[in-house]
Amino acid sequence: MRRIRLYLPSLAVGRVVLGGEEHTHLSRVLRLKPGALVELFDGVGRSAPGELSSVNRRESEVQVGEIRAEPEPLWRLSALVATP
Repeated sequence: MRRIRLYLPSLAVGRVVLGGEEHTHLSRVLRLKPGALVELFDGVGRSAPGELSSVNRRESEVQVGEIRAEPEPLWRLSALVATP
């Protein structure tokens, strides 16, 4: 089963309403229905599991569980570019 991750800048426990691009991606591209499991992340190292509770024409609601800190990566990648 695939893992669906969504970016949400203000991650909070409880009911979260998704609109805009996230809602369009969930409802029209992925065609998820209520009950689907998703993972939300805020881009600063925190994530939370969630369950899609409702989908309508303008917004989607997700019930967010506990927020957890993502572990630090085991390695770092550096890219160097030489100028011509």
